Amino acid sequence: ESDEPRYYREEPPPYDHKRSPVRLSLGPAFLTTGKGVGVGLGLGVELGSGVVGGRLGATWLRGEGTQNGVVTPTGDSVGHYVGELTLDILKRGSVHPVVAVGGGILHVSRPDTSGVVAVGTIRGSLEYFAPIDDADLRIGLDITGGLAGPGAEALRDVKGYGLFGVHAALGF
Repeated sequence: ESDEPRYYREEPPPYDHKRSPVRLSLGPAFLTTGKGVGVGLGLGVELGSGVVGGRLGATWLRGEGTQNGVVTPTGDSVGHYVGELTLDILKRGSVHPVVAVGGGILHVSRPDTSGVVAVGTIRGSLEYFAPIDDADLRIGLDITGGLAGPGAEALRDVKGYGLFGVHAALGF
């Protein structure tokens, strides 16, 4: 055995983020069917602290309006209400990709008509956990694709759409 002194370097334990079972998220959102862009506000309640969870979301937006005198599929205003099953792909670390599938309704108000259509959605989100002790604060970017299903006959021109947003989520 050697008489040389031994040096040990103590590694700090990896930072473990607090994962709250319930989080409220809020942020700006943008909707498009390719005819224009509608701007609004998104609100969500996220449930679960593990890899699999759920989310209830509502987004209220201005529609794409009229383009060259023609009413766009989303008209003057849109309400987007969905429930989703979420999958947090990387449970550990500061950056989390999240994938979600869901369904809900899209309420569209136009000058000529208004009504509700059923929608199916898929969402991709990239979230960053803020390194704050004993807090679950996440900042995220969202991209949602939606396909319209059955609904009001007058809204048959509402087919597919994209919903984009940024959010801040705070856990309890």
